[in-house]
Amino acid sequence: MLINPKLIKAVLVTFLIVIGGIAGYQLVTDADTREAEEAFEELQAQDGVETERYDDADVDNFEKSLTEEAVVGAVDGVDYGITFNNSFEHTKPGEYSEIIVDVSNLEPGEFSIMYVRKAGTEDYIEAGGQEHTVDSDGSIKTRFYITEFGDYEVMFSYKGESIVSDVITVK
Repeated sequence: MLINPKLIKAVLVTFLIVIGGIAGYQLVTDADTREAEEAFEELQAQDGVETERYDDADVDNFEKSLTEEAVVGAVDGVDYGITFNNSFEHTKPGEYSEIIVDVSNLEPGEFSIMYVRKAGTEDYIEAGGQEHTVDSDGSIKTRFYITEFGDYEVMFSYKGESIVSDVITVK
């Protein structure tokens, strides 16, 4: 049986390219992790700022509390007056739709994070979260791509609290 040197060379080159890609990915993600840790340490060093790290159990308990007692517009008895005017649009029927998130009655300039998930679950859509700064009108308008029909909800983190919107039914 003869071994084709060109075939061996092609296999080795492909192998080296794959290994190089994996190594490059590791370098990039390690750099992102270091940046986040440095930013966290810098935040801790600021006067008057208290931060703490949470373990996986804390995060799991937090997420369970959100799904068990989802409150719209009020958190721990504090009514922020936040209103959601969410809808959906079949942007490209058969391929994808978009959940349109419109949150108002917010404080301009405040930082927030939004996620969309299947209603009543911890199954977040693949698009991930979006970070926003509230505009001068006190609102945030954004869109999330989805590829399945169903019930969705927006998990909105604002002023250190998490608020879950009413269910958005995409059909």
